[in-house]
Amino acid sequence: MKPPSWLYGLQDYFDFEDDFVAKLFVDQLISVYFSDNKANSVKNLCLADSGDPNEKLPRFNFYFKLLDENPIDFVETVSIMRKRLTDVPLLDYFHKYGRRGYNQKFLEDAFSRGQVSSKIWLAKELKKISNKYDNILLCAGWMGQATLYFDACGIEYDNIRNIDLDVDACDISDHIFNMDKIEGWRMVASNSDINDLVHYNDHCVVPLVTGDGRNIDTRFEPDLIVNTSSEHMDESWFYNIKIDAIVAIQSNNLLDVKEHVNCVTSIDAMKKKFKLSEILYEGEIQLPGYKRFMLIGRK
Repeated sequence: MKPPSWLYGLQDYFDFEDDFVAKLFVDQLISVYFSDNKANSVKNLCLADSGDPNEKLPRFNFYFKLLDENPIDFVETVSIMRKRLTDVPLLDYFHKYGRRGYNQKFLEDAFSRGQVSSKIWLAKELKKISNKYDNILLCAGWMGQATLYFDACGIEYDNIRNIDLDVDACDISDHIFNMDKIEGWRMVASNSDINDLVHYNDHCVVPLVTGDGRNIDTRFEPDLIVNTSSEHMDESWFYNIKIDAIVAIQSNNLLDVKEHVNCVTSIDAMKKKFKLSEILYEGEIQLPGYKRFMLIGRK
């Protein structure tokens, strides 16, 4: 039996955050799956457990479950991790996600090693260009989890708008991953199509739903536009942009995924699709089973 894919993503995320304690715990959990002496690995988990003594019994019971060949339950795993790592906000988000019954596979995908590595790469390269952006527009920003990487990387920003077609993704963005930013609409999701946004010389119009259910159009002036999901759509969103903003785009060569309708096979092919007048960064990274490409520049 293999460990769940999101544990690998957490390895990389905690390493990125320089959270040695959390990463070490995840390392130990994963090591049980590959150990030639699983009982000894579980014993080491128990010996290293310095959590609340009153909560040790459920944690130890969970550790010994790892000796079985049955898949571990997501909510139970996260619950135990929260009891062992009491000051890790990301685990609180995971726990809330599980308790609310959202699709577990979406979270597993969002925090797979490939997705986490891609967001870390994005944040690191954006910070090299600037450590402060006034307003960020996330195009097809899914669950708004990009803010986790911006925050961990030390990128400052005033406001963010996350545009996504998935109603649940917008709800998760607002009420789980970015609940601390919802006040004053510092970070808020809009359940809409990025191709429907109207762009002007200095701003775009983003539809938002108010607390009383009214749908209103709001003026937003982004100086950074991010789309890490360009393989899911054609290039019309890009050519609709009429704003002098930095644009960051990611794509991949996963041609056999049904939802991927616009992949690329090289950075040169990507540059032909998205014609930038100024390229601030271009590159690719090898991920498990595929390559991801990134362009950052101005139209």
